Amino acid sequence: MTEEIHEEYQVCYKHPDRKTLLRCNRCGKPICPECAVQTPTGYRCKDCIKSQQKVFDTAEKQDYIIGGLIAIVLGFLGAFIYQLIPFLPSYITALLISVLCGRLICTAVRAAVKKRRSSALTKVVTAAAGIGAVIGLWQNIIVNINILSWGATGFGFNSLLQVIIDIAYVVILCGTILAELNGMVFRR
Repeated sequence: MTEEIHEEYQVCYKHPDRKTLLRCNRCGKPICPECAVQTPTGYRCKDCIKSQQKVFDTAEKQDYIIGGLIAIVLGFLGAFIYQLIPFLPSYITALLISVLCGRLICTAVRAAVKKRRSSALTKVVTAAAGIGAVIGLWQNIIVNINILSWGATGFGFNSLLQVIIDIAYVVILCGTILAELNGMVFRR
């Protein structure tokens, strides 16, 4: 004898025009596929995911100031040092120094804030390091842009390349910080 399972459709708690059979496995609210977030234990609503993530946000108010100050100073110093290394091509120097500086910033910030964390702290540290690096590279960028605008043909390509490398330095620095503070691990 076969037993027929009969469930009634309900409507999504955020989208009342959508019928669904899905439910959040934590709070039991009906959710549509757009509102469902797949977890290793089943589907959850975005509200439950957000409340669960808040458990991991441990940063205190002073951590944002401390992290931002450390990041802006070390971002500036890293950019300054990057410009002082003459014996390597600038693209290699930019790659090496930006990654090393990014890791140094993350280590220093983690130690200073006693390993407290939050997504907002990651954003503050990343933005501050980027601002510090741009301030450190500002004069170099302006000089190269001026050379480009004067139309000096012999220096034009080199100046454009240097501006691109300087921008890449800042992007790699910020990317390294985001990856480190978000806990991403890159493996083969």
